[in-house]
Amino acid sequence: MHMENEKLQKLSLELLELEERWKQLMATKERELPDLKEAKKRIADAKKDRRTGFILAVVVVLLFVIVRPMLSKYKAAVLAESGSALMPWVFIILLWVVMFGLAFFALGFVLMKADEKDLKASETYEANKQYNEKLAADRAEAAKLHEKKVKELNDLAGTKLGDDEPEYFFQVPFDRNRTYQDLKDGIEFYTSIARKGSLAEEPHDAMRASLPVIHLPKESKYNYMRLDGFYLSKHCRISEVLPLLKQGGYQCLYENEAYLRKHPDDEVVISCLWDIASWPVLDQAIFKFKELDPEKCFREISRSWSPVMKFVASGIPEYDDILDVTGSSVEDTRARTFHASEDKKKYDDVYDIKNGSDDGALRLVNAKEIHFLEKGFMLLTGDLKETLYVALTDHRVPLHRITMNCSRYTWKEDPRYHGWITEIADTHSNEIESAAAVPVALLSSQADSEGKFKPDRASTIDFITRYVGNRLSGFDPLARRQDGLTPEQFRLWMEGWYRADQANKKKTQAK
Repeated sequence: MHMENEKLQKLSLELLELEERWKQLMATKERELPDLKEAKKRIADAKKDRRTGFILAVVVVLLFVIVRPMLSKYKAAVLAESGSALMPWVFIILLWVVMFGLAFFALGFVLMKADEKDLKASETYEANKQYNEKLAADRAEAAKLHEKKVKELNDLAGTKLGDDEPEYFFQVPFDRNRTYQDLKDGIEFYTSIARKGSLAEEPHDAMRASLPVIHLPKESKYNYMRLDGFYLSKHCRISEVLPLLKQGGYQCLYENEAYLRKHPDDEVVISCLWDIASWPVLDQAIFKFKELDPEKCFREISRSWSPVMKFVASGIPEYDDILDVTGSSVEDTRARTFHASEDKKKYDDVYDIKNGSDDGALRLVNAKEIHFLEKGFMLLTGDLKETLYVALTDHRVPLHRITMNCSRYTWKEDPRYHGWITEIADTHSNEIESAAAVPVALLSSQADSEGKFKPDRASTIDFITRYVGNRLSGFDPLARRQDGLTPEQFRLWMEGWYRADQANKKKTQAK
């Protein structure tokens, strides 16, 4: 049984490697075959032009050797007879003009050469033909070998390809063209990702962080709420957070079960996976400063949070004041760390606008809406080097909206998420459809009666494997499909996890 399991693992890894190579082969472009007939025609035209050039050169020589002396004698005769040589000079000048013109064209035609590509067209044709034939053969071989390995794996495991309830990834038909976008089953902004875009370019993002930093600047005399990005991830113990993740509402994607079981009191870090989008507010004229009630704002943004999200928020004074939740035994320093590093100058723009500043300190064109959606959670070791647990949000959640005006003081990490807030709300479907700033086409499903949306899982899987896959370890080619994951989502996860594992190994070997 042990030998059989080892063989299954070996064959599974070989299959995944083959699939990656097959994808690369299919993505490789065939080389263009030159048109030999047209190349020969261009070469013949070039030779013809050179011959024409030599003929024109000969004509110039004949004009110089024969016609020029004749005109000289004609000029001398006219001078002797009449004492004036106006007409001969006209003919002589015309002759030199003609000779220079013909010489110019002759030189141009003589220097005309066939293009190097045309001269090597036959050689290139044969080389490219052989390349394309080999590429086609490699593709066909990969397809044939893939079919063989899939059958061998299923025969060895006692399973079948295309099973409605597959256990292993090799039971799910491989589609080399399928991407996470083909498996979209909920709302997501990740597809339109533009990490370095400006506000006008409608940037969208996905990130691993904790809660939004919503606060009143300590030294401000106005009740102007402020967004300053997101707090760092929360430190806690495994025994404090794991039961919350497992009590329902979350789909386990990855679990280092042995580690979690052996180290229940270890300090770990939990991060929220956010899907984020921002759009400029179209009606900039209505954007004004508002004095908001902080408690009301925090109650609004947290009213639909799950126990896990409330636990992540615990330990931050602004959230603790309105949340009834037991926090962690690990000291929470997120708020203290943030406020200790605050740059007080970035809040001076309130002073500027209150004092009639006309230098564009708070240009209304910077007004925008930020929408962020919970998509899951990641549990990592305290040193952030290894992922221990990944949970996909498997229940409907609110789409939070913060309307704000960017500060003129661009903050250190990402100025898109820093500015003065005028509204905090859970976005409902009717609000989305009536807000021209938010493209309805981005929504894959309508909100339910409570205004909540189903987060897309495929895009979250892609984000985890593509952007935070360096913390995934212990790739298991025989990992079982988790209950709740569709066969296609499971295969997407296994393919992405394998690629992340290979990238991690290459980085380790390069060090």
